[in-house]
Amino acid sequence: MRCMILLATILAAWAPIGVCDAQSGSAVVAESGPTSSLSSEGPTPAPLPKVAVVVVGDPDPMITGLAGALEAELMRGGRLRLPSDPSFRAALAGLPGSDGDGLDEVRTERRRLGLDEARDALLLAVLGRRAGAALVVAVHGGASGGEALALDVRSGQYFEGSAALSQDLGAAARFITRCARAATRGATSAPSAAESVVVDPAEAAPPIQSASPAEDWLGDNWPYLAAGGLLAAAIAFVAVTATDGATTPPMLRFQAGVP
Repeated sequence: MRCMILLATILAAWAPIGVCDAQSGSAVVAESGPTSSLSSEGPTPAPLPKVAVVVVGDPDPMITGLAGALEAELMRGGRLRLPSDPSFRAALAGLPGSDGDGLDEVRTERRRLGLDEARDALLLAVLGRRAGAALVVAVHGGASGGEALALDVRSGQYFEGSAALSQDLGAAARFITRCARAATRGATSAPSAAESVVVDPAEAAPPIQSASPAEDWLGDNWPYLAAGGLLAAAIAFVAVTATDGATTPPMLRFQAGVP
């Protein structure tokens, strides 16, 4: 009987300690358990094509006003972006800046424009790279108003055609938007240095096999076959475009003296 009483006393004394240990262990597990966070961030969208508007020639109030109105029209649709620094945009437009803004070289390069189209293409490409733009819009003044040319910064070549800067700048903005998208696609599709293939000069060359007469004929005449295929594809493309009323994509205009 005394043994049973002693056993009951020991169990009663140790029971609270066991409960506390269990509760404490549960608390430790709850505190040290991993916390999961759900990320709502999706894939980063591609940046909008960036363009820089440059005034060529004398920056009189008429032409600088047209350049400013064109910039506002380009930003209105939300499909393009301009250089973020207002002082840099003003220097490209030929507007005066403040002393010590670090844009004296930009103003000097802009003042050299207007003597020769091929020379202008090189200078415009330099200004476009300084702005980080894929396309440079060269605004020219004239007796009948303003005109805008589009230059692909990567290739240093103008796109075919131009845009008249009249009261309605919608057509000019659409032309520049198409050219900017084409210039951006060309820049992103250029092969990178990591993609270049290095050929080991010590690698053994495959044995040269004699070609059959048919292969010889194809080897001699493949340029003519390729040209005929391209001509047929171009005719088919023009026919389809003419029937559905679509706008032809902008094409580069290669000029002599520009790489």
